[in-house]
Amino acid sequence: MRFVAFSPLLSIALLLGVLGLIIVAYSLKPKRRQVAISSLAIWGKVLRQHKALVSRWRWLLSLLLACAIGGVMALALSRPEVPAIGAISKRVVLILDNSPSMAARTRDGNSRWLHALFDARRLIAQLGSASEVMVLDTMGRAPLAGFVTPQNAWRQLEKLSVATAGTARLPEVPRGGGNLQVHVFSDGVGVPEAPVGARVHSAFETAFNLSLSAFETRSHASDATKIEGLLQVFNPTQMTAKAVVTITGPQHATSRTLEIAPGESATQSIDLSHAQAGIYRAELKADGDALVTDNVAYSVVAPHRTQALLLVTQGNAFLEDSLRSLPGVQLTTVKPIGYRQEARFDAYVFDRFSPDALPAAGTLLLGADARMGRAGGEATVTRWDSAHPVASGVSWHDLRIHNAVLSNATNEHAIVRAALDGKIGNDAALIAIGEDATGKAGARWIRVGFALHQTNFHLQPGFPVFLGQAVHWLTRGSEAMVRHIGGITIPLQDVALVDTEGESLTSVATADGTLFQAMRPGVYTATAAGREWQIVANVLDPAYGQINRSQWRARSENRATQLGGLYLARSELWTLLLCVAALLLMLEWFTLTRKLTL
Repeated sequence: MRFVAFSPLLSIALLLGVLGLIIVAYSLKPKRRQVAISSLAIWGKVLRQHKALVSRWRWLLSLLLACAIGGVMALALSRPEVPAIGAISKRVVLILDNSPSMAARTRDGNSRWLHALFDARRLIAQLGSASEVMVLDTMGRAPLAGFVTPQNAWRQLEKLSVATAGTARLPEVPRGGGNLQVHVFSDGVGVPEAPVGARVHSAFETAFNLSLSAFETRSHASDATKIEGLLQVFNPTQMTAKAVVTITGPQHATSRTLEIAPGESATQSIDLSHAQAGIYRAELKADGDALVTDNVAYSVVAPHRTQALLLVTQGNAFLEDSLRSLPGVQLTTVKPIGYRQEARFDAYVFDRFSPDALPAAGTLLLGADARMGRAGGEATVTRWDSAHPVASGVSWHDLRIHNAVLSNATNEHAIVRAALDGKIGNDAALIAIGEDATGKAGARWIRVGFALHQTNFHLQPGFPVFLGQAVHWLTRGSEAMVRHIGGITIPLQDVALVDTEGESLTSVATADGTLFQAMRPGVYTATAAGREWQIVANVLDPAYGQINRSQWRARSENRATQLGGLYLARSELWTLLLCVAALLLMLEWFTLTRKLTL
């Protein structure tokens, strides 16, 4: 026998001390009371002998009951553990699946995860104290503590929780021969298979679920002042379902009701042109939805007011008309001799003119720039970054350039590259973008290595598209980065991070930037060098909401288990001793009321 609360010597001393105090207390005789009676000498002697014999047995029974109660309670305080006599010590490995699907609610209102925990704890409660238990999980959150006592394994289970992101995988199981038992507690969605020879405890139960598979806000392609919201709801079930999606933002709220066919997605477009710039939240509500993590998504609406634009040129009627025709743009034109920087302009366009210093606002440079690094010549476009918002939507291979100046500057990002005089293997930046760190808030700029009159660009249908996208990119500041929840790396160093509620987050510096964990959907703000970047983290993955993709047998519904009694299911010896003490107290009360004890 070993004791958890005290050392063996102290536990035995406590037991003997309690028993000694009880015996001493019962040995103390109360003061006799003198009572005068009439003389019945013979019958009085017989009566005295009879009462003495009965009182002695009553005193002895009382002493035994008091010693039993005191001894049992003293043992309970010391929390003894007695290994099973003649039993072989077991080594048990518990693998708990804490992938996101385990958060799905079951019909009794609890989650699959709670049912898995209940089964694991019930198994631990059946083990002897000499057994060894290893707790593992599929998301790598359990500490690598090796084999521990059942009591410590119970504590490790209390620290585990369901992950909101990530890919589940079965952990490596140690070798243990025939004495090792492996138990897997899962719904079979994140980990469809179990290790060979393992016993499966299924937590799976078919559940209804809808999920937001898309939510984004963007400027309209033909008018930058118009904002369009796009919603998409996915229905992975086998029945038609209805859902209400509510979008809320700064002084704005709107709702849409969607009906989604089985296995299909429903898409809804919402006009947010009159909505203020800021963070917007979409929330899906459907009766009986079992998983809430995929019901919320966020997006950021950028400022979409009319932009004041200054064109500096010696004269270019076609460029001026093209800029003036852009929606949401108020154009002012001046000659280079009259140029000066003014705070009222949101962006500048320089046509065949380069100022001594870039203005503290978005800047588009058209034409040869003396700061470029190569001689001019006929150029052929070789490649472009179709994912960048400035270069997308334009047929660059149709561009003919009679004279261009290319750049090899390493501090620039080339979105369109070209080669001079047909030397395809030696291309460089034809159109480059960047930020001027000396400008106020680090203003963006776009440098185009050719003038319009030296190309056919202004005759192409993609020219107004390029101008609109360029002005939009220059005047919108830093775009919000869209990522999936989980581990997110942003290309910034020395960053302070906060979540949607303004709570600080812990981050780790890496070779690629800064890594942090987005555990739930939201808009996270990164601050570095006096500037702010917003990172939108959402689920928005149709596979995430498919919580019924399991081949495992559904958990038994006829077992009478109450999850509220999880801790009572773990019957340690000290709890049983307290129950025995309570029964002995009831027995003493019964004997006292029947005058069987003193």
